[in-house]
Amino acid sequence: MSSSIQIDVIQENCQKKEWFPTSKIGGDHIVEKTEKEEYLKGQLMPILLGLITDSILDSITELDLTQRVIIISSIAIIYAVFYMTWKRSKYKQVKLKIEESKKPKELKESEKGFLKGILSRRVTVLLLVGFIVAIVLVCAASIVLGFTVERIFLLVGWLLLMIIFVLSGAFFSVDVALLLRGIAAVSLGGALSIGSVPTYGFLTAEPVELTIQNGCSTPLVYELLNINVSGFTTQTVELKPLTVTFTREGDFVFVYALCQTVPYYVPKDAFVSFDGQVIKPGESLTVDLGKQKVHEFFIKCV
Repeated sequence: MSSSIQIDVIQENCQKKEWFPTSKIGGDHIVEKTEKEEYLKGQLMPILLGLITDSILDSITELDLTQRVIIISSIAIIYAVFYMTWKRSKYKQVKLKIEESKKPKELKESEKGFLKGILSRRVTVLLLVGFIVAIVLVCAASIVLGFTVERIFLLVGWLLLMIIFVLSGAFFSVDVALLLRGIAAVSLGGALSIGSVPTYGFLTAEPVELTIQNGCSTPLVYELLNINVSGFTTQTVELKPLTVTFTREGDFVFVYALCQTVPYYVPKDAFVSFDGQVIKPGESLTVDLGKQKVHEFFIKCV
């Protein structure tokens, strides 16, 4: 008879979606429910929030990457505070019902289940795998976009800090763990957007044409891009739409692409231009080759 009553109570609670601890249900179900909620609802939404936020910033603004990271981090903090407050309020309602039932054993099991849900291994693994993927994508995008090594280290450092946030939750209170997890989850979404959009665009884009007119005796060689133009010759090559930076300092033109800088000897009085934009000594020009299909790099020594 008692077994039949227990089954009826469980079925009734399942239908009502009431998973508050009772002597009929036990603590294991609380842990399972808390873990599933944290795993699905608690992490998917902030990841999507970060991803959508960066996508919007990239589409409708001219903000540079540093500014986008700052905005994403600010939104992450705001979300984490609201999420922590909501989660705590929800748990207090559960706790109050248990206290009113005067069952201290269930109260202890509920607290244990709540904490285990926040720090569940499944959620931690999900976030860590996500950050590993994000780091790979961000590094790939940094190479495509021609970021400096310093900026790449800054981005990777930001993601490593978020990984520390994920792992350090076990050493703090539940509130701090919720806050750190929330910040990390939103940041993960932003990082995935930052890394995946330019990387995918680069892999799927059609090659562009670059015509190099070398009017000097110095050959122009860039092995990573398969460029080798002898002196006083013209050559057209096909390239993926990279971002390239040209810098003139003294008697040299420094070309930066694919995280590599190659110097070329060019006299100060030489004429240097890219797509009609003159590059004078002391000046720098950054070009996104994906902006148009045909480009021209012109050097003429006097």
